[in-house]
Amino acid sequence: MDMLLGMARFKDIVAGLNQQTLRRSKELAADLTELNGLRANWQRYNELSKQIESKERALKIGYALLLNAPLKVGKGDAYEGPDEAFEKDAEDLSIDPADLELSKFSLWRVIREVVRQSTEIRVYELEAHLKQFGLKATRAAIESALATHPREFRITKRGREKYVSLK
Repeated sequence: MDMLLGMARFKDIVAGLNQQTLRRSKELAADLTELNGLRANWQRYNELSKQIESKERALKIGYALLLNAPLKVGKGDAYEGPDEAFEKDAEDLSIDPADLELSKFSLWRVIREVVRQSTEIRVYELEAHLKQFGLKATRAAIESALATHPREFRITKRGREKYVSLK
């Protein structure tokens, strides 16, 4: 008789599987309902994360360019450097000045920030401006960066000159 109590009977296995399957079915339905309720928030979180990453990178490149801008370019051109907004942003947004070295950023991203400041710019002017910011970029490297990112840049030829603008 003791032998029977220790044995697993087929009907007990079937009954256990039935109860377990019904419980898991209810849990799964509840989990799916909760997941569907969170989906919109999760999608928004992902969208915001990407926007923040992009804006933060653009902000850092902007400050890196400003910190490297010469204080005086030519007659009448004077630049005072980043103002107190940089100090506030550095503190509020946890921007480490050590992360603002221009050479740490992709050339095409730096070019994009420079080109954003005008509707279009001649490639040779772009090269000259990058050099004024202290970025050692050859004409070939600039041309390559522009050609590698056709979704970002529009290149227009007029005569012998090439113009670049953002798309």
